[in-house]
Amino acid sequence: MIQAPLQEVTEENRPRDTLGAIHQSINSHMQAMWVIVEDEPDVLVYSKFFSTDRLNVRSSSINKRKSCKNVEKIVDTILNENYEKIIGIRDRDSIDFLPAYTLKKNVFLTDQRDIEMQMLKTNGVVLLLKQKDSGIEQKIENVKPLARAIGCYRIFNDIKEFGYSFNKKLKIGRFRDDKAHVLKQGALVELDSSFFEGRTEQDRNDFDNLKDVCDLKDFALVCNGHDFLALLDCLATIPHLKEFLPQCYDMDAFKQSTLYTDLKNWADSNNVSLFEGT
Repeated sequence: MIQAPLQEVTEENRPRDTLGAIHQSINSHMQAMWVIVEDEPDVLVYSKFFSTDRLNVRSSSINKRKSCKNVEKIVDTILNENYEKIIGIRDRDSIDFLPAYTLKKNVFLTDQRDIEMQMLKTNGVVLLLKQKDSGIEQKIENVKPLARAIGCYRIFNDIKEFGYSFNKKLKIGRFRDDKAHVLKQGALVELDSSFFEGRTEQDRNDFDNLKDVCDLKDFALVCNGHDFLALLDCLATIPHLKEFLPQCYDMDAFKQSTLYTDLKNWADSNNVSLFEGT
């Protein structure tokens, strides 16, 4: 009996939870290959590189929540059930600032802090952006200091489990003047005050030490890609920049990354065809 492709499972019967979808596939004896990424925008970025007729790219949805930790959890869960046809791709996030972090089996990392920064660090992508906005390179340079500063707060918040909610207390829009198309550097003072409200002097010292480390890192390892694009969008003349950027990131650009090399090496060693044309 020929099994129907997983893509043909109706939406009514398709589990919204990714683990549920994988278990349904396994129980139906479909020997599908799974690639787990963080969220739906990541699905759009990565799925165009993979042989989608032979594998499934899904977000890390567990109980309607998606995260890099969920990527690791899903992959680890399925591997522990002795099903080997699964890999995960997650953003680096704050890993470079966590010396105790151990890379999980079958989980691969972006070259930069996240896939957005990885795309922006690719020369071919910037050249395509330049066709839409001739001044984009200088505008990227103008964004770097502010995005780096915000990124340092985000990294500290993450690795110290500080509990600060950027969405609730100081959204990225506070750093934009959309009428004048300039960035509001002064909002950093507001962020700093809000971030350390009620905190200790030791917290401040720990942050200053982290900031020294951040200053030595490449901007693309420190800046949050969503922040960077939101700030760049204020300066650029490219409509729908957030949606346009992934369109500029093609297979040739992806092949320049360490992530591609790591995935290709895994595929070759496991006799798996991941990419279109392989």
